[in-house]
Amino acid sequence: MDFTNALVIVAVALVLVILLNVGIYASFAGKKGKTSGTVGLLKNAFKRARNPWEDEDIALKQLSEIVTNLKRKDNSEGEFEE
Repeated sequence: MDFTNALVIVAVALVLVILLNVGIYASFAGKKGKTSGTVGLLKNAFKRARNPWEDEDIALKQLSEIVTNLKRKDNSEGEFEE
């Protein structure tokens, strides 16, 4: 193989690598704090995998607090708890 052909191949590969890195940087640079695309999907998937019932746990906690507040209100009005 001729030296000039090898030099052209290396130069083209180097340009492709640089363009790829610039593209990756540009895709993430404008989204500070926002997660979207593949990275955001993977992040959300791992979060859901760690605690698959997080939404239900939050809703049950809120319901428990409401019931506790209702029982306190009933008890303060003179009714007895069963």
